[in-house]
Amino acid sequence: MYAFCCVKDPNSGLPKYVLINWTGEGVKDSRKGAYANHLTSMANFLKGAHVTVNARAEEDVDPEAVLAKVAKASGVNFNFQMKRNPEPSHVSREPVGSVYKKTNAKDEIGNTDKDRFWAQTQREEEDQRKDSSKKVAEEKQRKINAREEIQQTNKDHFWAQTQKEEEDRRKESRKKEEKPTQNRTGQNTGTKIAESVQKANEAKLLISQRFDLPPAASPSPAEYENHEPPVQPTEDDWSDEFEDDDDYDEVENNLYDELPGDDGSEEPLYEDLYEAPPVEDQRRKARALYDYKAEDHTEITFDPHDLITGIEMSSEGWWKGYAPNGHYGLFPANYVKLL
Repeated sequence: MYAFCCVKDPNSGLPKYVLINWTGEGVKDSRKGAYANHLTSMANFLKGAHVTVNARAEEDVDPEAVLAKVAKASGVNFNFQMKRNPEPSHVSREPVGSVYKKTNAKDEIGNTDKDRFWAQTQREEEDQRKDSSKKVAEEKQRKINAREEIQQTNKDHFWAQTQKEEEDRRKESRKKEEKPTQNRTGQNTGTKIAESVQKANEAKLLISQRFDLPPAASPSPAEYENHEPPVQPTEDDWSDEFEDDDDYDEVENNLYDELPGDDGSEEPLYEDLYEAPPVEDQRRKARALYDYKAEDHTEITFDPHDLITGIEMSSEGWWKGYAPNGHYGLFPANYVKLL
């Protein structure tokens, strides 16, 4: 805003023209630049100004402040009206009729709805700040903040659950392997018991038959001459009946030798906690997008653009794989990109 007015010099009493250039404190920077370019044009248009006032606040356009600047600019302390003859007191002056009204900047500013103006200005600035903060938030949201996600993940619970699942899987596999062995052992034991009982019964029956035979009649001398003496049972005959027992012992020993687990090899008491990943997982690779430092021995460390191989997708947030140094462990899934 611009104003051109005429005031009376307090020192000399002469009329002075004042050019007021107004730009408020809440004006945008872009408008301030345009205002500076317009000053020269307005000064050329409103020629004859003795004093130019650049106002930024209400105090700068106060009438007393404007008169003080005019008095300082004149540099003359002499009042020409002091030499004039005093006019007769009986001469009455009538006001000159005119539609002109003196411009009072203070009254105009007071009549302006300042509160509404400042409220609107504040709303505009608040909207601009919100838009800028919203854009910044959107930019941050596009970038994955993996560190916060890792801190929010309960790694201890995840690791305990993984170990429990592996233990359950091993127990089930052991049970499946032990069932056929127990069945074969039970069958062999039952067969051996049946065979031994059968042989014992046969031997018992044979002995009872031999001892229960009636005594033979005394032969006559003629019979001694014509017939050979009767064959008496010898120790060899008795031992022949029990030769099968030796065969049974040999077969039994062979059967026990053939039982699994007697070859001297023992299964390891503890199995490794990490098992080799399947072939399909060994072929899966990924490229590191960020650097990650392991927090314990169950994790791996890598730098950006490192190649991680043998990836096993054990869960949604954490995977397993081999780091460039050959260490196998956990790492955050959102730190890498599958190839």
